[in-house]
Amino acid sequence: SVSGTILTASSMDAHNTFDDPNAVHPVAFTGAKIVGGRLALTLPSKSVVVLSVQYAPMENGSDAIRIAPAFFA
Repeated sequence: SVSGTILTASSMDAHNTFDDPNAVHPVAFTGAKIVGGRLALTLPSKSVVVLSVQYAPMENGSDAIRIAPAFFA
């Protein structure tokens, strides 16, 4: 399973102030899932995402985690 938190705002220069302390704040991230044993996700622009991935050993007994590079356009 995978769960996450996202920190994002409507503009690149958004920031919290004393007048608006929650302009940028963390919320639950639901854009990630496990598909066929691989992590699939869609990341919005102007965001920071933290994911927690729980895994179980594979059917062949291997408990290896493979990390493949991702390329963004």
